[in-house]
Amino acid sequence: MTEKLKTIQITLAGRKYPIVTTPEEEPSILAMNEQLESEYESLRSRYASKLNAQDIVSMMLFQYAQKLQEAREENDLSEVENRIETIDKLLDGALGKSSD
Repeated sequence: MTEKLKTIQITLAGRKYPIVTTPEEEPSILAMNEQLESEYESLRSRYASKLNAQDIVSMMLFQYAQKLQEAREENDLSEVENRIETIDKLLDGALGKSSD
């Protein structure tokens, strides 16, 4: 059975990206996008005079990688794996790649 795909818009660091998703994945992608934008805005407000958008997104990526490492050490990966998978889908969609 082929799932119907649709394109939605997400915003990250003030830029809009089209994301191809299934209706089932859409709520989690939109929730992750909202969370990422909130984290981005928080960091931007704290470091606006020192960092550009790419630096802030890099800091966010490092924070997620740190959380993943901590979860691996605790052997509780389910939440972090879900977040990483959603981020991976967002990035694949933004870059026009299909996930296998």
